[in-house]
Amino acid sequence: MTRPLVTLAIALLLVTAAPLHAAPAVSGELSLHYDDNRSNAPDYGLDTGSASLLLAADLRKTHRNQSLWGFAWRARASHEAVAEFDDLSQSAITLEGTVIRATGRGLFDPSWALALQAQYADFDNDQRDRARLRLRLSRNQRISTRLGSRLVLQYRQDSADDDVFDTDQLAIGGDIDWQANRRTGLYVSLRWFDGTVVSTANPTPDIIRYAEAISADEAFGGSAANQIAYRLAADGPSLMLGTNVRLTENTALDLSARYVEQSSRSVDYTRSIITASLLTQF
Repeated sequence: MTRPLVTLAIALLLVTAAPLHAAPAVSGELSLHYDDNRSNAPDYGLDTGSASLLLAADLRKTHRNQSLWGFAWRARASHEAVAEFDDLSQSAITLEGTVIRATGRGLFDPSWALALQAQYADFDNDQRDRARLRLRLSRNQRISTRLGSRLVLQYRQDSADDDVFDTDQLAIGGDIDWQANRRTGLYVSLRWFDGTVVSTANPTPDIIRYAEAISADEAFGGSAANQIAYRLAADGPSLMLGTNVRLTENTALDLSARYVEQSSRSVDYTRSIITASLLTQF
C-alpha cells in the first residue's frame, strides 16, 4: 500500500532530522487494560469485554537551543496481548516528531506544539493490520505552579488491510493537569470526535443500508458467528480521569478510566476502558 509507506517515510525523516549529539532518554511501560466493549458493538451486540497486557519501550529526545523553538522525537515499540480475543493482539512501531514554539521564557508563557506521528500495527489477524497517521496541534498553558492546561486539535487516519477498518477522525478538546503534591498528580481529558467508527455486530437491515463498508470480522467469529464489521460516520465525546503517583525517582504508577460514546443514526456505541500502568525511566 502506498499511503502507509509514505506515512512511515515522513515520520522517519522527522526522527532522523533530530540532533544526535546527546543520548535519548529510555523509558518503559507495563500496562493492564480492561475494555468492556472491544468490538465497539451497540447495546444489543455481543459481550466482548476483556483484559489485555501491554509492554512497551520508548526512546525520546528533546532539543532546545537559545531561541524559542524546540524539536522532540520519539520512537516506541510495543506489544499488547488480548485475553479471550487472541486475534486482537498486536505489535506496533511508532515514530513521532514534534516542533515546539514557546511564546516567551516565563513560566506562564504559553507554548505551541505541532506533532506528526506514524504507526504500523501488526495484529494476529491480518485483517486489522494497519498504518496510522496522526497530526496534532496543541497549545500548552500553565495556570499556576501546580495547574496546567492544554488545548488539542487532532486528525487521525487509519489505512488497514481490510477496507472496513480504514477510518478517519477529527478530535478537539482539552486537558487539565494538577500536581497535588510532590508525588501525586491528577488529570482530566475531554474530547469531541467526528469521523468514522467501526463496529462489529449481527447485521441488521439498517447496518446494511447505511454502512460505508462491510466485512465478516474474523476476530469475533466471522461469518460462522454472524459477526459483521461495518464502518459508519459517527461523532461523540470521550472523558478520561486519571492519577499519576510517583513511587521512586524513576518509577510511577498511573491509573485512569476512560468513557467513550459515539453516535450514528440514533444508535450509541459506548465503551469504558480502565488502565493501570507501571512507568519507569532508565
